[in-house]
Amino acid sequence: MNKSERTALRPSKEVEALRARITELDADVRAGKRVKKALDQNEINFRSLIENVQDVVARYDLDLRYLYVSPSLERYTDVKSEGLVGKTHREAGFSEELSSFFDRSLRQVIASRKPADVEFTAESRGILRFLESRAYPEFDESGNVKSVVTVTRDITERKRAEQALRESDERFKSIYSQSPVGIEIYDADGKMIDINPAGLKIFGIERTEQVRGFDIFTNPNITHRLRKKLTEGKPVAFESVFDFELVKKMGLYPTSRSGQCFIDYFITPLYSSGKSISGYVAHVREITERQKIAETLAKSEKRFRALIEHSADAISLIDAHGVVVYESPSTQRLTGYLPEERLGKSGFDLVHSDDLPFVKAILIDVIAHKGIVKDAQFRSVRKDGSVWWTEGTAVNLLHEPGVQAIVINYRDITHRKKSRKGAEECQSTTQCPPGTDRATAVRTARTGTARSAHQPF
Repeated sequence: MNKSERTALRPSKEVEALRARITELDADVRAGKRVKKALDQNEINFRSLIENVQDVVARYDLDLRYLYVSPSLERYTDVKSEGLVGKTHREAGFSEELSSFFDRSLRQVIASRKPADVEFTAESRGILRFLESRAYPEFDESGNVKSVVTVTRDITERKRAEQALRESDERFKSIYSQSPVGIEIYDADGKMIDINPAGLKIFGIERTEQVRGFDIFTNPNITHRLRKKLTEGKPVAFESVFDFELVKKMGLYPTSRSGQCFIDYFITPLYSSGKSISGYVAHVREITERQKIAETLAKSEKRFRALIEHSADAISLIDAHGVVVYESPSTQRLTGYLPEERLGKSGFDLVHSDDLPFVKAILIDVIAHKGIVKDAQFRSVRKDGSVWWTEGTAVNLLHEPGVQAIVINYRDITHRKKSRKGAEECQSTTQCPPGTDRATAVRTARTGTARSAHQPF
């Protein structure tokens, strides 16, 4: 084979280049198939993700027609997601009101080239739902808006929670403003933030601003011990005389009140999510009238106790079972027993055995009838064993809340009994006590009281 023949069989440069290009294109095709396969798989994964989330994902062209919408649309509206591609909101079946709202919101995103958030309501299966949507503009390679993507989610539960919180807040504000008890709110440093109308009235303050910033720890009514408890996070309760003249003298705040009043305080530390004190709340009540009543009752009780302690009569309180629950101090003089020795004992222990059935019958009758009053005379036995005549008056006050007992007033009538007996003997015989005539004896026998013939009745 000559040289010219060998040259003819050798591929030309153009053929070699073509072959190389074919090989390159074949590699590109194979790579493209791999890329397409990867893209197809990514799209499958993307659709699977989008179509299984709760949120509704949609894409719109610049004519506001659907390019894509996820099936979750049907969870929140009565509009079917199938066949929506290429349709507008009105063509999809949304109401005129919602369609106008959606279109207006999307056009705003296209015009501003910025994301936007909107909230709206839609009805699905008779349930009104609150929805929140965020719209994003999408750009082409030239930087122009080519489409809009929206992500919409159901916020009904959040809205209900917010509404419940608002209602709770309104209830608290109503309670706070209408409470008859003064309420003061302080920050963590003890500076007053707010005070309700009742608190303003108690302290004679016109406006909250006049006491805002008032330091609870400089309150002259709070002792050092109580301040220490508050800083340790412990609640404190106390009653105090509040001096308005001292408030004016110290220039603490302007007040329309004067003189003094009695205040009942209850201060509680407030805690944040951690364990640190975030503030204090003070409940304040004016108890001046209650204090005056208490003082009046105390004086009345003191007078009543003085009358009882110095009375010739003794007073015994027994319950419905006949057990002694109270004895007045005069008990010791009449019976020889200290009052405390009689507590918890039977009210019949001191009654003479011969008179016991009679006394028990009277007491049973008294217990059985509310408010009934019974008088009786019987013999009793003292601690030293001596017998004495007793006159008692029993009244049933078991129904009275402040008493809840049978009240028995009793006294010693031994001398009167002896005087009557002597008068009766004088009447039946001619033997009368010196200085007593027969007419006096007759009256004594009838009344049980002996008097000297020389004393006028």
